[in-house]
Amino acid sequence: ATNNLSGSLSAAFFFFFSDGWIHGQYSFVDDDLGFVLKEVERQFAVDMRLPDLSGRIFTGEFDSKDLETTLTVICEPMGLDYRIDEEIIVITIK
Repeated sequence: ATNNLSGSLSAAFFFFFSDGWIHGQYSFVDDDLGFVLKEVERQFAVDMRLPDLSGRIFTGEFDSKDLETTLTVICEPMGLDYRIDEEIIVITIK
């Protein structure tokens, strides 16, 4: 959370700390992409093989209802591809 010049909390603070997780919705603001994908692993109980994603930042949201939709929402704007090999998800850079 950051304070703006007037001393109030930024909108990003409220967006990130919403109670959406109670309903299976997860929001991220300027988070490390590796962290986001680790959360996907945790929510969907899957294993992932990731390339070096250093310096990539993600802002967006997903829900824990559909794995492939979640992967598309995260990977497409980040220039990544994914494939599901049995129970392992392999993420690659396009």
